[in-house]
Amino acid sequence: MTATSLEQDLAALAESCDACRLCQLGSSRSQVVVSRGNPKARLMVIGEGPGAQEDEQGQPFVGRSGQLLDRMLESVGIDSNRDAYVCNIVKCRPPENRKPTALEMASCKPWLDRQIALVDPAVILLAGATAVEGLLGIKGGMTKIRGQWRQWEGRWLMPVFHPSYLLRNPSKERGHPSGSPGRTCRMCSAAWPNWTLRCDRLAPTGLPNAAAMTASLTATPEAGQLSSRYDTVIRRRQTRSVRVGDLWIGSEHPVVVQSMINEDTLDIEGATAGIRRLHEAGCEIVRVTVPSLAHAKAMGEIRKRLEDTYQPVPLVADVHHNGMKIALEVANHVDKVRINPGLFVFDKPDPNRTEFTPEEIAQIGERITETFEPLVSLLKDQDKALRIGVNHGSLAERMLFTYGDTPLGMVESALEFIRICDRLDFHNIVVSMKASRAPVMLAAYRMMADRMDAEGFNYPLHLGVTEAGDGDYGRIKSTAGIATLLADGLGDTIRVSLTEAPEKEIPVCYSILQSLGLRKTMVEYVSCPSCGRTLFNLEDVLNKVRNATAHLTGLDIAVMGCIVNGPGEMADADYGYVGKTPGVISLYRGRDEIRRVPEAEGVEALIALIKEDGRWVDP
Repeated sequence: MTATSLEQDLAALAESCDACRLCQLGSSRSQVVVSRGNPKARLMVIGEGPGAQEDEQGQPFVGRSGQLLDRMLESVGIDSNRDAYVCNIVKCRPPENRKPTALEMASCKPWLDRQIALVDPAVILLAGATAVEGLLGIKGGMTKIRGQWRQWEGRWLMPVFHPSYLLRNPSKERGHPSGSPGRTCRMCSAAWPNWTLRCDRLAPTGLPNAAAMTASLTATPEAGQLSSRYDTVIRRRQTRSVRVGDLWIGSEHPVVVQSMINEDTLDIEGATAGIRRLHEAGCEIVRVTVPSLAHAKAMGEIRKRLEDTYQPVPLVADVHHNGMKIALEVANHVDKVRINPGLFVFDKPDPNRTEFTPEEIAQIGERITETFEPLVSLLKDQDKALRIGVNHGSLAERMLFTYGDTPLGMVESALEFIRICDRLDFHNIVVSMKASRAPVMLAAYRMMADRMDAEGFNYPLHLGVTEAGDGDYGRIKSTAGIATLLADGLGDTIRVSLTEAPEKEIPVCYSILQSLGLRKTMVEYVSCPSCGRTLFNLEDVLNKVRNATAHLTGLDIAVMGCIVNGPGEMADADYGYVGKTPGVISLYRGRDEIRRVPEAEGVEALIALIKEDGRWVDP
């Protein structure tokens, strides 16, 4: 693109922004604030939104924050007007400098996308949490993600503290620099770790393209931070989508929660009630056991009763020992069939056997194929799903002889059945590798994912630690296995297996998912552990706040005992309740202190603030 063409396109974009009235900001601002700096620069700085001075002058980052930004860039050899292109997530000033709403950011997103496409920067700095949320859709704080390089659409990107945050929180500045030119470099390195080590590569002649950036970074000792292991956003393994009833399992969909009733399926009334109870508790897929043909036939009546008296619920049938006839019957009444490769074609172990000959292994393989094919064909015809669910404790005898009691034996057991499905062009498959010991389960799932990916089998994974027990230990054991894999990007549906009423498994599942940022189904409470500085009974107040606000799904609310850690540690929250001085509570909206109230009025005042913002709903 020629310089003239780029200038014309950017001028046209500015005119479009000026005429935009997609949200209310276009009617309340004085001037549209599009950009400043060099559109041919390799560095783009994206802030949050214009302030009062920006609104008056029509340029971004010209107030105190902009002056600090200029000094920080200058301290590492970058001229903000010559070597950078500076803009914001939103182009119009939000009233009272409040945070832009999701609608306002979405309305401005096409203009930002166009700016990025026209300027085509090699490196982007996202200044502040709102910039991260507006461009990447990641809602959360900056403390953990700031200063980390990540690749985004062929460019290098780094989230950094917004200069205004440093002005409000001088304790975040290493050595508490005053902001003078001679000391700003320390502020820069505190706000943007490792930035000073790379700034020379951003000079116009030092960074011709993103490939050069990659090469220069991988040649330096600190390049290890580019590993995905250091990413604060979970990158899920890419899988195909598999439908189960009206739900989808796969990387393009939320991680699905499931459990299993403990009623006998022949007890039609009891099983129906158990399924409904689980579903009402938040279980999205319900599994039942069908140990006999009679149990399989009963599922037809159970499904009908659910549809007549409640609603359709995605159902999975568990089939085990030599269950071919059972599976063919129950497939007509459920949305997915689960088979255990170690038991589907079952031979009683021979205590006198010392080996399996190649001929014997081949014969068993032929028997498995012959037995399994009718079920695969039926599921394919009905467009239903199959879970190939391996259990560590029930591997077939020949697998034990060949591979031992190992994760490799579990993986090979599943792959045998997957390859049969593949030959029959059936791909509605979910795979599980369950074990009662978390280390075995972790190894098996990781190996399974690697082997499937190597062979082109992009099937979703169902995670679980089987027979985890009960109480705190059962929950911790399940979390240790499930959360570890989810953090690695593995897993598309989960079950926590407890020796308790199955409904008690569901809150554990959702808590695991929310703690990892994979789903948000409840209020997120940020609360300190309490110490000698705490200015009120933190446990009692947290309970009062929770009792009053637990129904406000989607909000983040912080309850902090004192001012020392409060504002900084809770900066990611929507609202904050902080002990300011004895008997006095400070209420925050995001990072901004809104008002101070007597401690006795704290909870009511917090509710009033939420109502003022229009975010309250009655329980």
